[in-house]
Amino acid sequence: MLARCSSPYATHYERYGGRGIYVCDRWYDFGLFIEDVGEKPTPAHTIDRVDNDGPYSPDNFRWATRKEQQVNTHWALWIEINGQRFRATELAKKAGVATATIRDRHMRGLTYDEIVSPEKLHAPIKKEIAEKAWAKKRAQTHCKRGHEFTPANTYIDSKGGRCCRICINNKSQAWRDKIRAQGFDPSKPAALRK
Repeated sequence: MLARCSSPYATHYERYGGRGIYVCDRWYDFGLFIEDVGEKPTPAHTIDRVDNDGPYSPDNFRWATRKEQQVNTHWALWIEINGQRFRATELAKKAGVATATIRDRHMRGLTYDEIVSPEKLHAPIKKEIAEKAWAKKRAQTHCKRGHEFTPANTYIDSKGGRCCRICINNKSQAWRDKIRAQGFDPSKPAALRK
């Protein structure tokens, strides 16, 4: 704790002293440090700061396990709902969903109750966008290359989309011409081609 906050040669100094984290003057005396924090509860516990951006001091200290500390890192994802800050990992644990799900729900502007809901929420926005796109495609009177969609010129694909028969035929003819240029005759059966 002392080394990484005060010695530029210490491992990870840039993540502690290098970004302004310091140890309160009182804790430079080990006896006073033990008086403030007490003995380690278990061998698995280590020193942790409640506020990851705050100093090592009596009002910002706790004994924590590695798992608890991983939640309290400077890269932990925080989200703000109605002026209150929450850790995304805590909300995910509460809801029984992935942290990414909590982040996505927050980015969609959902309420707190919707964010922590264990039920799967579908975004109505995607459905609306898809419906608008299909409506726009159905309203088109010509294909990309300018051929008019007529009953004789229109092919309906397996997804219900319209395709221009002229464009499909032109593409097939271009492929056949390319194959012929390479010395193959696509009209012959494969066994007779040489």
